[in-house]
Amino acid sequence: MYFTPTNDCLWKGLQIIQLNTTASTIIISPPWILFKNVTFSNAINLLYILPKKAKIKLVDELIRGNETWDQKYSVLIYILTLIRKFRNVIAHNLKFTTFSCKNYGKNLSKKVIRDIVSPHLLPQDELTSEYGFYGLYGYIYFSLALIPDSLIKIRLSHNLVSYISSFHMGKSRDLDRFWQDQATEYLLLANLPNDFAKRLLTEERATFNRIYTRS
Repeated sequence: MYFTPTNDCLWKGLQIIQLNTTASTIIISPPWILFKNVTFSNAINLLYILPKKAKIKLVDELIRGNETWDQKYSVLIYILTLIRKFRNVIAHNLKFTTFSCKNYGKNLSKKVIRDIVSPHLLPQDELTSEYGFYGLYGYIYFSLALIPDSLIKIRLSHNLVSYISSFHMGKSRDLDRFWQDQATEYLLLANLPNDFAKRLLTEERATFNRIYTRS
């Protein structure tokens, strides 16, 4: 999707201004109206054609920190690509537990990633070793990193923890042990950390504390 003078549209940052050539008026259409039927893939593609000033503004809005905008832009593009690829794999019922996006994420700034991904989810040693960068775990913590609303982030974390906790049936000691083994096996196959639920709970509490501190 692109805009040229032939359709009387001008691209100005994140706003489309449609010119009425038969009258001296300017009709401003909100982006959510213009793009309501745009697919997620095409929405990412639109990011590529933004003017540089608009890119910088958008990147600084989504990724805070003191690193250069181009470093943050590279990380943002990779995260969006990772989310898109995993979404497609999951939607088509393919084997997402072993899917990797390593070919799309090269020379990512670890300083930028540290700025947006909590050490509760990605400790420093795992950041250094790029643990989860290209797989399912990265899909989870990078998705959480881009969610601006703290309450939505907490809700998503809580849902994930509830799913993992559902393996612990508690009806009998033997049955409970069986489901714990199943949960452990699932985490292993999906290349998720053994303390996955604990990490999410810790980050959830930290997010709650930040909300209360601001209020």
